[in-house]
Amino acid sequence: MFIAECLKQEGVTKVFGQCGHTNYALIDACHRLGIEYVSFRHEQMAVHAADAYYRLSHQLAVVNVHLSPGMTNALTGVATAAADSTPMLVICGNTPSYHHAREPHQGIRFHADASQGDIYRPVCKRVWRVDDAKFLVDVMPRALNVAQTGRPGAVLIDVPMDVFSQQINVQVDTVARRPEYNRFVAPDDGIADAARLLASSERPVILAGNGVLLSEASDELRQLAEMLSIPVATTLTGKGSFPERHELAVGMSGIWGTRVANTLARSADVILAVGTAFGEADGFKNARAIFKDKAEGLNVITIPNGEAYLINRFDGERFTAIRLKFTQPTYFGWGWNQLVAPRSRFFSG
Repeated sequence: MFIAECLKQEGVTKVFGQCGHTNYALIDACHRLGIEYVSFRHEQMAVHAADAYYRLSHQLAVVNVHLSPGMTNALTGVATAAADSTPMLVICGNTPSYHHAREPHQGIRFHADASQGDIYRPVCKRVWRVDDAKFLVDVMPRALNVAQTGRPGAVLIDVPMDVFSQQINVQVDTVARRPEYNRFVAPDDGIADAARLLASSERPVILAGNGVLLSEASDELRQLAEMLSIPVATTLTGKGSFPERHELAVGMSGIWGTRVANTLARSADVILAVGTAFGEADGFKNARAIFKDKAEGLNVITIPNGEAYLINRFDGERFTAIRLKFTQPTYFGWGWNQLVAPRSRFFSG
């Protein structure tokens, strides 16, 4: 019951997964506490549904799967969630702890006893195997904190079948142990420098990434773009952060991007990048892919998930940045009312 009680305190109302003989105890505990268990025919369906649930509701994604084959079926979905910064708690069953090292049915121990959790280490922020329920008192708050703080991502708790059924009488306390991760607040002069840079630009472009969606900032992004009449390109994972049919939308940037988005980025003198890590597919990891020879002297202001960087130099390989933060949109009485060229020119082939 302790795991389910922690989920209840965290505000979890849905757990996604597939039942198996190793995780029945948790399913029963969830039902007792009014947490809906959404059961699927395949674990990969369950984990993708949990990921989608977070993207739509911004409520923690919780996945509960059976041991070994259940875990391997769910791996692709967990990797997807991790890559896109979806906070996800994966709880998997395991063979009873007293069966470890005894070649149990469906057990994985190719290199170490009960080592199924090691499969998840490359894609999870942290992996725990709990061989006694008393350790859950420390592990559950840690797992919930790690998944949802810093850069959100997936964590795994590997629980043997008998540990699920063990009883512990302790006070459930997960939220109180969560540290405060206040976003970096830039100095006033840094914000002023960024504002002056935007105000003096002649060809600004906004690049919107997945951080806009994670921060639920789509409305603010649209208001800023409309107020300043700045064209908006999106990254691959940032699609949906800005209306695709909006007159200022120029499509996706980078390798698979539109010709107009990449052309505008190459010709821009200032790029306001919001919620992006400049991934390779978006053309910014290797800046030459999108900026080419015009990258020299380009000014880029980025706001990844609330933090901002004024990128004021590019030496062909690396950017030099000053950290900033915009606490609210800055309004200027100006705008780039015309794109570098009509969009029809680029879409006509």
